Amino acid sequence: MKHRDLILPILMTLLLGACADNEHGTPEQESGNVRMNKWVYAMMKHHYLWTDDMPAEEEVNFNQNLSGFYESIKSPKDRFSYFESNMTYNGSLDVKASMPGRAVGWEMDSPRYDVDKEVYGLMGASRNADSIYVVGKHVVGYLLYYGFGAKEELLPTLRKFKERGVTDIVLDFRFNGGGYVDTAIFLSSCIIPEEFRGTDAQYQVYNPTVTLERFGRPDGHDTNKYMKSGSLQGCGLEVKHAYFLVGGGTASASESTIMMVDAHLPVTTIGARTTGKGVGMYDIKDNNYPFYLVPITFRYYNSQWETVPDEGIKPDYEFETAMPHRVQDLGQTSEPLLEKALELIGNE
Repeated sequence: MKHRDLILPILMTLLLGACADNEHGTPEQESGNVRMNKWVYAMMKHHYLWTDDMPAEEEVNFNQNLSGFYESIKSPKDRFSYFESNMTYNGSLDVKASMPGRAVGWEMDSPRYDVDKEVYGLMGASRNADSIYVVGKHVVGYLLYYGFGAKEELLPTLRKFKERGVTDIVLDFRFNGGGYVDTAIFLSSCIIPEEFRGTDAQYQVYNPTVTLERFGRPDGHDTNKYMKSGSLQGCGLEVKHAYFLVGGGTASASESTIMMVDAHLPVTTIGARTTGKGVGMYDIKDNNYPFYLVPITFRYYNSQWETVPDEGIKPDYEFETAMPHRVQDLGQTSEPLLEKALELIGNE
């Protein structure tokens, strides 16, 4: 009898608990979007660089389409965070989302995208094209660099520049939306004076929560160093001045290269304002969810603790457009931006 007497109160408690759960929605009853969005919010609150800009949890609507929800919790400063389909997802959540475009470089529906394709075609299978000019006593190396791929792609050009005794370098980054950080550090190491090789090149700073987790102190940060001369595979130059041709397609690793070189060498920028992406990201993934996040999670600084302005790098010599009149003009001494760089070199 005692056991029977206990069963009824237990059943009543369970039923009442179930009613309460039904009223507020158990995890099993939540829609796929709500469950996905709750995970997104928690991950962003923990890892996001601009976590302080996020709305409070009670102020957000978790019932939104994933795309709308992601936009609703991002910082107004954020033009770059995105998410992708998780190809290793092992669950069955029904999540609705329209994939957001990436705001890095040029969008594929822009008229400039056709020019971008032409530039890549101009260089064939390579990511770069180069020329050498003699201007008075100056030997000028020109490098049109499409994107930071493997550093081995740069070796033939840089070795050629070294053999010819290049004194000034013109790096055409107008179509360079970024790429591998290691390659950016390699290129910067080849350009800066030898005395600074092997020293601090770049710092990566995270939000306070991640910083304490990673370093155990509030002022912690990752440090990337310039490569030492012996590791440059015969590409260490003796450059006196670096010129960068830039525009709206200049972003991320190309902007950070400008900052790293500028810390130790005279730098002149020519063209139009750059994208303004002095921040980076890493993937946040959980195979219980059908999408993974790629949010902004850290900011880059050069060794002088200078970063790329959010509004982009304003060129020293600004042109109304950084675009060449024709793609075929790239590398020609009459092309306006290169012509300006050569004029400045000739006047030194």
